[in-house]
Amino acid sequence: MIHEYRLKPAQMEKIEATRQSNKWEPGFATRIAGSKDVAEAEDRGDKAAVQIYTDGSGLGGKIGASAVLIRRGVEKRQLRFCLGTMRKHTVYEGECVGLVLAMELLRRERGVEEVSICVDSQAAIMAAASNKRGPGHHILDEFHRQQASLIGKHQNMAMLIRWTPGHRDITGNEAADTAARKATEGDTSAVHQLPKYLRNQLPDSRSAVQQAFNAKLKRLAAKVWERSPRYERMNRIVPGLPSASYFNSIAKLPRKHTSIITQLITGHAPLNKHLHRIGKADSATCPCCHEHEETTTHFLLHCPVHRQARALMMAEISDDEQNLAGLFATHENRKQLLNFISQTTRFRAVFSTLAQLQAQD
Repeated sequence: MIHEYRLKPAQMEKIEATRQSNKWEPGFATRIAGSKDVAEAEDRGDKAAVQIYTDGSGLGGKIGASAVLIRRGVEKRQLRFCLGTMRKHTVYEGECVGLVLAMELLRRERGVEEVSICVDSQAAIMAAASNKRGPGHHILDEFHRQQASLIGKHQNMAMLIRWTPGHRDITGNEAADTAARKATEGDTSAVHQLPKYLRNQLPDSRSAVQQAFNAKLKRLAAKVWERSPRYERMNRIVPGLPSASYFNSIAKLPRKHTSIITQLITGHAPLNKHLHRIGKADSATCPCCHEHEETTTHFLLHCPVHRQARALMMAEISDDEQNLAGLFATHENRKQLLNFISQTTRFRAVFSTLAQLQAQD
């Protein structure tokens, strides 16, 4: 499996079974406001002499991280770091690296009694205060080590990590966002300015590798499906298959109804055209009108025997969707189609009685 997935265990992150002792508690406070407006107001009212804004960004296939230190309203310095490609790292990791960069900036300051670490990722804030294991926790473990080492340098320093939502014109946030974007473009801080932990290549993220592999599988599956002889026929009726939204929609229907929808789309419904092809009917002619071959199109749209039931169905479907593809286009249309089939009783020999579907189904 390692060969098939092209994994390199030596380069993968190690997720430890335990991180800290059970009695471990973070050496800082956290604050996540209940709304963006409240968080923005808290930022304006922040009286700490030092604020450090951090950010993680994913652009151009790269992951960047940044930290910007502001003291008494003036930006003093910033750090920028590129983690690598999105195939090996995540934006969440970038947010965590931002915390590591923040500790490095804080290490260079003198006489800090109170500091606010301003992060626009709630997930990173909650993970920083947690002892749970998970992807990327090696970065937060380094953040904890650096934070603990600063206790001796800044005695009695109070640290608050709080949420500052992005895209709210918060000056520090905008500066950190710009710096993180620069990092994705290769404009990073000099190696000697970075903390030692970031001077070597970070291990690959389990989450990023898994996401990249799943995306590759989906692309390959799509290519295989497009080469299938059934692709063109099914794509005319339901474009975009396979589609998660489509499958989630039909999953809401009873199993019997789902089977009918699938058989109609694939052309394997118990209609004479298909039954004659597989040797289960003497003729492909419609047994109702005895005029044309009983195809899916004939049964749903043209057979004169089902005119009344069809009129009731079409009355509930918009004019531009009164065609074969339109009948399958939406969940509501598919319900009307199934009610039409129930009224014709055409499939009763195979599926028995079909219950009429209501609006809430």
